Amino acid sequence: MSQVPSLPQRPVNTDRSAWLNHWRECGQYWRTEPEIEADRQAFLSQRRAIAADIANKAYPFKEVKLERADVEWLLSTHKSRGVIGPVDWTDPKQLEREGLDLRGADLRGTCLEGLPLSGLRGGLHGSEWYTTDENREAAAIHLEGAKLHYTRLDNAHLTSAHLEGSNPAEAHFEGADMYGAHLEADTSSGFITDLYLAFFDAATKIENITLADRRGIGPKLADMRLNGLNLGTTNWGSIKKLGDEVDSLKRRDVDGHKKEKEIRLIEHRRAVRVYRQMSHALRDSGLNEEADRFAYRAHICQRRVFLRQRKFGRYLASWFFNIMAGYGYRPIRSFIAYGLVITFFMGLYVLNSQFAMPHLNWQEALVLSVSSFHGRGFFSPDIQLGDTFAQLAALEAFAGLIIEVTIIATFTQRFFGK
Repeated sequence: MSQVPSLPQRPVNTDRSAWLNHWRECGQYWRTEPEIEADRQAFLSQRRAIAADIANKAYPFKEVKLERADVEWLLSTHKSRGVIGPVDWTDPKQLEREGLDLRGADLRGTCLEGLPLSGLRGGLHGSEWYTTDENREAAAIHLEGAKLHYTRLDNAHLTSAHLEGSNPAEAHFEGADMYGAHLEADTSSGFITDLYLAFFDAATKIENITLADRRGIGPKLADMRLNGLNLGTTNWGSIKKLGDEVDSLKRRDVDGHKKEKEIRLIEHRRAVRVYRQMSHALRDSGLNEEADRFAYRAHICQRRVFLRQRKFGRYLASWFFNIMAGYGYRPIRSFIAYGLVITFFMGLYVLNSQFAMPHLNWQEALVLSVSSFHGRGFFSPDIQLGDTFAQLAALEAFAGLIIEVTIIATFTQRFFGK
């Protein structure tokens, strides 16, 4: 008679390495914690049996503080559509399954790295969403400061979810409903939401999400996989700086240690890259004004890269282009620079006319300054090339040439350059 294969023997202590090997032998590679005690299992089972009631803001785990071990046990015992275990969206037979119902649960600061939370119910979805703001907020899952690296959140219901200061780097959000989710920095901890290399697609909904905090600091967005994500439904104008740039300006890491020069250079380059990536993506979505703002920040960050690379010539040139025209994105600066130079030399002409012929009034000095700026200064026959008037006019013509060339080059690069 054939024997039924026995399950691996459970560890008798709380040795994490022993439990890790045990879960691997069981095929549950995503589990890392010792299994919770029987009384905790009973408590979670009782909570899970609570029927959701949107009108009364009642959910199985509303306001219950859950740790990773709790979530692992809930996943391993989760049952829907006759299947036990976490939802596997790579299996066509499980596409109709619903994930864990953690609406209103408290997972602040919890490490959920690598967990298969596909189909997670962390907010109201579909027809459920058509209710009051209070009901939607009551159902929102709390993931502030949570560690979500590599976590599977595809097809999750994350409407109004609180992800402030979380770290979903390389997490999967394909098909997730993130309407009204909060991705700004966590005001209590100061952590910035990190979406580095996170996965999205055209089915992901990001309408009305909150991206920036009160300071205008947005999340880290470097190298996100957008895969057709619709960016046009979000207020990108609320962002003054992305978290990638903010991090690059910090001299110390999260542990308080001074950053090495190579690390800071890498962070500055990443800030340049993310602004350029988002500028191209926003422009492709028809959001030209937002794209221009991100492109401008890319130039600012690139100037810092030049400084750290000790490319002082390129740094000064970049600084001058910014002062003169804001790299082509601040055209008003060109008119201000033009007016300042004209006014400055007009004053010099009037001052010089007090000591030499011809004597000029303000109107005459203005005409002379404008003409000299464009290299078309004119003088009376009594003025020689060595006179102060001629020298000032030549100096202004040179300054005008530099400014005109700078403005032309800057705007040409913006509209027709690389």
